[in-house]
Amino acid sequence: MGLNKITLTHDEEIQAAAAAFLCESKGAENFYFHDQNMRGNIHESIRRTAEALGAEIAAARFFGIEGFKLEINKFKERADLGNRIEIKHTKWLDGHLILRERDRLQDLAVLVVGESPTYYVKGWIPIKAAKTSRFKHDKDNSWWVNQHNLNSMENLKESNYGEIEI
Repeated sequence: MGLNKITLTHDEEIQAAAAAFLCESKGAENFYFHDQNMRGNIHESIRRTAEALGAEIAAARFFGIEGFKLEINKFKERADLGNRIEIKHTKWLDGHLILRERDRLQDLAVLVVGESPTYYVKGWIPIKAAKTSRFKHDKDNSWWVNQHNLNSMENLKESNYGEIEI
C-alpha cells in the first residue's frame, strides 16, 4: 500500500480542534468513548475527537474534496465523506480499522492513521465485508480489521465502489 501522506495546515488543525471543542461543549456524542466511565477527562476527550476530525480533513484532501467543512452532529445518520465513506482513525501507524455495531452496512470504511498534523490514508473495506466473524473482536461488540486485510486506496477507483459520490 502506498504512503498516501497528508499533512494538515495550521488552519486545518485549528478547524479540527475548534470542532472538537464544540462537540464537547454541546455534549455531542463522543467519537471514542461510548461508556461515560471510560471517557477520561475533558482534555483527553477533546484531543481524541480533534485527531479523528483531523483524519476526516486529511481524507477529504486525499479524495480532492474542495472546501470540505466538518459536520459534528451526524450521529451515524450520514457518512463522513460523500454519501458512503466513513473515516476510521487510530493514532497507531500499524493500528487496526475498528468498526462498531452502529456503523452502517452500506458504507465503505477508510482507515486513516497518525497524529496531527501528519496522517496517512491506509486502505478501505466495505463495512458489510468487515462485519463478519473473521474480524469480530472477542472482548467487545466490535470488529477489528488488520491493515493487510484492507484494500489499497489506489484500487478504489477501479473497484465496484469507484463510482461512490464523494
